[in-house]
Amino acid sequence: MTLLRSHRLPSARDETADPLLRLCERAGDGDRSALGELFERVADDLYGFALWSCGSADVAGDALAALFARLVASRHVLIYVRKPHLYLLRAVSREARRLAKRRDRDQPFERAPFLLDESAAGLEARYDLQRALLRLPRVQREALYLRFFAGLELAEIGRATGVPKFTAASRCRLGLKRLRKILDDAP
Repeated sequence: MTLLRSHRLPSARDETADPLLRLCERAGDGDRSALGELFERVADDLYGFALWSCGSADVAGDALAALFARLVASRHVLIYVRKPHLYLLRAVSREARRLAKRRDRDQPFERAPFLLDESAAGLEARYDLQRALLRLPRVQREALYLRFFAGLELAEIGRATGVPKFTAASRCRLGLKRLRKILDDAP
């Protein structure tokens, strides 16, 4: 038993515990305000990731809302979450994919608003980049978002997307390679 105690998982009661971990434990214990705080802290990251995953602002917003509606209904599962940020990224990705499958497959991707700042120099380059990103396979687009916009390490990307670290690294590498080729071949 001593071995188990010395190597136990972090708890919200630990001083060094992740603040999201504390919020998950409080929410799991029934504290509704903790779920609201959790939403406020991670909503932008989750929305951005869902947007990159599915390419639609409407689907991304719906995925985020559906995820938190599920968490309200079954918040007790949050007690068992030990890596809240990764858990939520994975959950919103699944939800976005589920909702995107229902969407008409012929519907074009929307412009990603955070890539298209009208006042930014090089507007045409931004459009080219956006078009190139949308030509990447979804898994490569997700990996690039998590790596360069969310700032996750490769192991974290793997856990967030449910693949080994080396698969996540491969997706990033191949995504960048394909992105460069698409941009180089553009007229």
